[in-house]
Amino acid sequence: MITLLLKMKLVRERYNAADKAVLSQYYCDLFADEYARIVAVDDVEAPYNQKGKKQHKSRNLLSRFQSFQQQITTFVHNAEVPFDNNQAERDIRPNKVKQKVSGAFRSEKGIEDFATNASIIGTAIKHGFSVFDTIKDIVAGRFVGFCCKVAE
Repeated sequence: MITLLLKMKLVRERYNAADKAVLSQYYCDLFADEYARIVAVDDVEAPYNQKGKKQHKSRNLLSRFQSFQQQITTFVHNAEVPFDNNQAERDIRPNKVKQKVSGAFRSEKGIEDFATNASIIGTAIKHGFSVFDTIKDIVAGRFVGFCCKVAE
């Protein structure tokens, strides 16, 4: 499955580089057939436990591959969907670090202020803006190129 997903990623990257939004029917069929073949083989190798006990980790993974095939392969059919969720994880990391270091936020207002500041800083960085200039412009009441909600 890893090999197939990486092959899908490579083809998607080639199509993106060629400014093609939609994969050819050939690749869609090829990937769908290969995915089905892998899941069918794994179904034999990781059988369902009929006794009602906990399933093996490999069986749980297989069940997720079966149940969430469309979500797992969305990146192939939609060029705007990334292959991985690394950016999302990077976006929430500062929040988790702050929570871990301080133990917890002291108030709901503190959480909201931290989230607002983190959102402004993250958005400025993603748009290539200077964080300092962005904050300075927000405080001065000037539009900085992206929308944000600033508490008064």
